[in-house]
Amino acid sequence: MTTTQIAQALLLPVGQFFGTFHPAAASTERYHRVRLGDEVWELDDQRFTVWALAHGTGDRPAEELWTVPRARDAAAGQLSGVDTTRNPGMADPLVLPVGRYTGEFHPAVGAPVKYHSLSIGRLSVTLEDPQAFAVWAAAHRPVDLPDGTWDRAAVTEAARRLGVADPNRIVAEFLEDGLLVEITPDALDVVDLARAYRVLPLSCFSGMVGQRPRTQPSR
Repeated sequence: MTTTQIAQALLLPVGQFFGTFHPAAASTERYHRVRLGDEVWELDDQRFTVWALAHGTGDRPAEELWTVPRARDAAAGQLSGVDTTRNPGMADPLVLPVGRYTGEFHPAVGAPVKYHSLSIGRLSVTLEDPQAFAVWAAAHRPVDLPDGTWDRAAVTEAARRLGVADPNRIVAEFLEDGLLVEITPDALDVVDLARAYRVLPLSCFSGMVGQRPRTQPSR
């Protein structure tokens, strides 16, 4: 896969830690307090570990960007057996593709496809691996499944039906690169998604200009 570098979303912690509270002397029960504005959140050990790791780790290179996937990997190493990817009380995160398909490139007439091209704003992304392109295509929920939940499991299953051998690896790479995004419908960050991405219709209409048919973009 050859891409123009896409800016990755950084993970930043919010809130101020102001102590661990034990309800009784010598008690093993505890929770950690984090202040967010006028509110105080009381986090158990697992949630506090995830929040603390949002600040980064001391052993990472200074030039390494701290993103959600990297924080998840760090949390998974410290919280064995705990699913650090989602809140059990929330709906499954949906997977959304990013970019507009702009076509396939053939180096010569009759030659096989060399790569598929995507456009993300003013950036151009080329996918030379057909399996990578199949995963990006599989992230688009079929129009005949309007009520289907198009989450990571659905995307990987659709990609397998397209012949992709290891869709989970490519999905993880695309989430890191910004070609896919995960969004939890009942989370507060849906507002951030709406601010960061625009959905533009690409429909066209056909009409007559004089005696010549002509296709023009809709307005």
